[in-house]
Amino acid sequence: MDKNELIRRVSLMEDRYALEGCRNLFREGYGYKKAGVVITKLVQEEGFSHSLFSDMTALEKESKLSSSIDSIHKAFGRGAVLLGSQGNGEIKMSREHQSPHYTTLWSDIPTVSVR
Repeated sequence: MDKNELIRRVSLMEDRYALEGCRNLFREGYGYKKAGVVITKLVQEEGFSHSLFSDMTALEKESKLSSSIDSIHKAFGRGAVLLGSQGNGEIKMSREHQSPHYTTLWSDIPTVSVR
């Protein structure tokens, strides 16, 4: 897909922000795939009614954490701080105690010999 084809497809969506993003992000020589994100039920934080059983302390902590991360990103750039679940690509899972793959690898199936 070339730049003009990508822009044509996005412009069919009539979304000026998506179109602007495509123009800014497109790099010649890279392959692109169609993808989408659907965001629904967005509301202003002030207008949101929490459940009677919501843990307000946890929600306040999450909000403070999010604000802190945003502040750090503003000061030091995106990616300066990551959540543990995001990882950094450097930490690899330890595989020395991994279970054998009896159901998927012939070499892991135990053999028995009778004398």
